[in-house]
Amino acid sequence: MQSQAILMSKKYFELSNASDMDSIYKMFSKSSTYSSQNTGLYLGADQIIEMQSKFHASFEDLHWDIHSLAEVHPNIVLLDFTLKGTKASGEKVVVPGIEYIVVYKDKIQHVEVRNK
Repeated sequence: MQSQAILMSKKYFELSNASDMDSIYKMFSKSSTYSSQNTGLYLGADQIIEMQSKFHASFEDLHWDIHSLAEVHPNIVLLDFTLKGTKASGEKVVVPGIEYIVVYKDKIQHVEVRNK
């Protein structure tokens, strides 16, 4: 049986691939944090979704391929991924990275994205 943290992490990427900001918003709380080398640091669902909405809007298409996913500590999931997409300018993008997702009380408490 898969843990709640693994199930939520899979759902988060499924919703991200669909650019479903309304459903993603519900996965975060007012105290959730998001940190990325590429986009910065954000506090709370409102800031996180504002950033993610702008990020998604800058692409004609985008998709995260998950290569591996493991719960490395209780409620902490590590994902190895590649983001593939086409920017609105037509530029093709392929970005490999890793992402930590921390789940607490049925919400995503923290997301940390690192470049490979």
